[in-house]
Amino acid sequence: MYYIDREKDKRYIKLREQIQQWGNYLGAVYDEPCDEEAAKNDLLAFYDLLRKCKPDKRICIGERSYYAYMINLLPFQQALHKGKYSLACHELETLFVSHPILQPRIYYNLLRLEEKYLDEEAEY
Repeated sequence: MYYIDREKDKRYIKLREQIQQWGNYLGAVYDEPCDEEAAKNDLLAFYDLLRKCKPDKRICIGERSYYAYMINLLPFQQALHKGKYSLACHELETLFVSHPILQPRIYYNLLRLEEKYLDEEAEY
């Protein structure tokens, strides 16, 4: 089994630092008002940094199944679809803590979601 030490990997450290700069979006979970524009800007800044990171070269399954990340990715996608960016920030943070997001199966799905829901120039 291949394991990624996210505590020492510089890519994960930079992404974690970006997330730690975010405001507190926990209220979005309870439908409390949050600054959606600030949350969207935080997501865009995160994606700018994510695009600069290269995905992992080796597959890491760990103790969970290959598709376990979908449990966290789907609520993130639903929040983006509804335009609830503060909730999307919270769900992305949960995904980041729970799964190695630089694994290709997660990394490329995140980039596709950004293109679909956050790209200002694209029309869907």
